[in-house]
Amino acid sequence: MSVERSEGAHKNGRCGSPARKVRRGMLLLLADRRGNLSTVAAFMILPVMMFIGIAVDLSLAYNKRFRAQDAADSTVLTLVKEVGVEDNSKLKARAQKLMKANLPAGQAFTINDLEISRTPAKVSIDATLSYKTAFLRLAHIPSIDVDVTSEAVSDGSTLEIALVLDNSGSMAGSRIDALKQASRDFTERLFGSASAADAISISVVPFAGMVNIGSQHRGATWLDMKALNTEFQEMGLAPGVNRWDLYDGLKNVTWRGCVEARKHPFDVDDIPANVVNHNTLWVPSFAPDEPSGSANNYLNDSSHSHGWGWGWGRPSQPADPMAKYKDAYADIRSTSGTTSGPNFLCDSDPITPLTTDKSRILSAINAMSAYGGTNMHLGIMWGWRTLSPAQPFTEGRPYTKTDNAKIIVLMSDGANFANSNYYSAYNYSKYGRLGTTSTNSSTLVSHMNERTLEACTNAKEAGIKVITIAFAIDDSAARNVLSSCASNTSLAYTVNSSSELVAKFEEIAKGLQKMRIAY
Repeated sequence: MSVERSEGAHKNGRCGSPARKVRRGMLLLLADRRGNLSTVAAFMILPVMMFIGIAVDLSLAYNKRFRAQDAADSTVLTLVKEVGVEDNSKLKARAQKLMKANLPAGQAFTINDLEISRTPAKVSIDATLSYKTAFLRLAHIPSIDVDVTSEAVSDGSTLEIALVLDNSGSMAGSRIDALKQASRDFTERLFGSASAADAISISVVPFAGMVNIGSQHRGATWLDMKALNTEFQEMGLAPGVNRWDLYDGLKNVTWRGCVEARKHPFDVDDIPANVVNHNTLWVPSFAPDEPSGSANNYLNDSSHSHGWGWGWGRPSQPADPMAKYKDAYADIRSTSGTTSGPNFLCDSDPITPLTTDKSRILSAINAMSAYGGTNMHLGIMWGWRTLSPAQPFTEGRPYTKTDNAKIIVLMSDGANFANSNYYSAYNYSKYGRLGTTSTNSSTLVSHMNERTLEACTNAKEAGIKVITIAFAIDDSAARNVLSSCASNTSLAYTVNSSSELVAKFEEIAKGLQKMRIAY
């Protein structure tokens, strides 16, 4: 950074410039013994204020250099894809235009000089910009120059990023608004140049008590459509009873798109679905109707004589477990922080698989809403599955592909949630799917934390970089889970306010962006 001083002196009368007048006046005043101390102090304030002003301008110049550097980085990222199709003069003109467009509005930047160099796979920019000073202009320094340099290499590297975002009820209000803003800014920065169009793909994985994979996948080969998985036989269902048939028999409700966690160890690994091993297939979540007064009572038990049947482990099971659901009207309403019905705890919006379509990603972010519980285990697993080349989502590049990075950004604002009285992604706790049949919520959460960490470990061993953000979390165990889940401690962040969350997402985006920039 250099400071250019204007050499033009103003000649105003015999005293010359205003600065000379001030100096002459002060010397005369100090020589005059009749002056009093208050008069001297009044004149001494002027240079003190000037030094303060200089410090302010220099501090602003330092901050503005980072703004100018960001603009240069964004410019070369765009140009690097165009070095083979434009001649030097056109490329430089385009660089000038892009640089001006990438500079923050209202900052009064002037591009004094811009030089560009190129090779078939690289473009470099050296630019000098100036901005108008506020205080230094009183000392005849109307502007300060800022020098920036940036270089981008077109090396064919690609990024695959899964945004795994907590959409639980505790995120309601300003928190979900901040998360949307942070995620939008993150996406805009990474897709801010034409060079990113084919090089970066992003998936959006909202999670609450479960993860919604999308109801449009009903009938997929990786879903258990024939009730082959042993999970179908839990909750007292007779052999062969199919949850899909139960959904079809009900009125006012359809399968929303959530599936249960597969049985261990398939719930912590990217093992593809396989019809030979039925337990690798995913089973649709289906929460049974519970007795009147319970959290998930959604059928009018008095309207039929079949009893409430199965679920919750009650012994009163009718001869035909499906009978009470046939042609019955499901009362869907808000209850206990979630929604009643067979889709109990299936509260988040569906996954958006990896895509290079920025508008699709932004639409998914804007659609997010905060409701339901928290399950980081399923969040990390489905984030991983969106990056995988294997089913259910096959958009991910092969793990063996060189120059391709797979990254999970996991953000949560609270601890995992479990209640032994509730149906969940692990069914009722009595079935021991978490490795315990305990009815103690703290014990169940501890086992969920273990599964979360096991999933993170396996994802990292598969070559996925995990970045975590703990957002205003008071629970020390939850903070430790997120810290341990990250690929290293430098990638485990803690933020305590909405503004910090937005800033941290921007910082992470810059770091990922610079994976494609060489300084």
